[in-house]
Amino acid sequence: IVRYLISSYLMVDSLSATSIGPNYATVNGLLTGDGGAANTEIVFCWGFTDAGTGATSDWPNVVSMGNSWQQDDQFSTNITGLLGSSYVYRCYATNTTGWDWSSTQNFQVPTNVIPRTFTWDGGAGNNDWCADGNWDLTGSPGNTDTAIIGNGVTVLLTNSTASLNTLLISGSGLLICSNWATRINATTIIVTNTAKITLPGAYTNDVMSNRVWIACGDLTIASGATIDVDEKGWSSAIDNTAGFGPGAGGKIYGGGGYGGRGAGYGGDPGSTGSADSMGGKPYGLIEEPVDPGSGGGKNEAGSAGNGGGAVFIDATGQVTVHGTITANGTPIVSWGGGSGGGICIKC
Repeated sequence: IVRYLISSYLMVDSLSATSIGPNYATVNGLLTGDGGAANTEIVFCWGFTDAGTGATSDWPNVVSMGNSWQQDDQFSTNITGLLGSSYVYRCYATNTTGWDWSSTQNFQVPTNVIPRTFTWDGGAGNNDWCADGNWDLTGSPGNTDTAIIGNGVTVLLTNSTASLNTLLISGSGLLICSNWATRINATTIIVTNTAKITLPGAYTNDVMSNRVWIACGDLTIASGATIDVDEKGWSSAIDNTAGFGPGAGGKIYGGGGYGGRGAGYGGDPGSTGSADSMGGKPYGLIEEPVDPGSGGGKNEAGSAGNGGGAVFIDATGQVTVHGTITANGTPIVSWGGGSGGGICIKC
């Protein structure tokens, strides 16, 4: 006779973290009891301090493990992008019988570690910088590490990097920076051969804006290499409207503005005539051009121009450019053209 003991209560326990490295760790848990219900959902919650058992939304980091867990199942997940610090986590379980929180587990990420060199291999099958398996070492590059993006590789960066020692982009490697707050942090950055740092496409008022933001010691853009954000600022008009951005051009041939008013139609340099025909108004600071360019308008079939993107380089050392850094708006269109974007270099 085989007898299965089913706990009458939903209970979840956290287990000690394992595989702890300089910027990663594996967190573990056990579903001690499911109360006799199927399809228990499990969630890991983690952060620098204990956020309690009020709600998972109180925690800065939440990872869902799905809802197919049963009594005595062990579960784990690898978390990356950690800094040299102590962390705490809890497990949360819920099903039709109720919910339960585990006790806390603490672990310490080592701070004095030997810097490592990460080379992109795309093993995870996507282009996400932070995704597990995309680098030849476990996790993603951490503080003092070196990151290498080579020939034929496209990498998407949606969150700021750790404080790298070196970032090397070579061959025809491509790094796409998404989101306004995303920052590339490194002591030394080298972009060589025909490699490029760029942005996703142009954006409207209703979506996340983007820029290339680099904080570094020294930056070298070799001959043939580029930081290219042409036409990747505010979008042109979608259909019979003004463009997008603070200097959007009016819908009748209105060109986008930025450091000066955009070109208009039926008026004097965009400054007179109907509102629909006026060029976009000026905005931004001449001494610190950190804004993207605005899009042109249109009111019939045809194309209008996107504004150029934004590049902000904040270097404590030397910036050497033998290649190019460009932020042009769309130059030739049927209706209003986009204004150029902003390139601000501090060194």
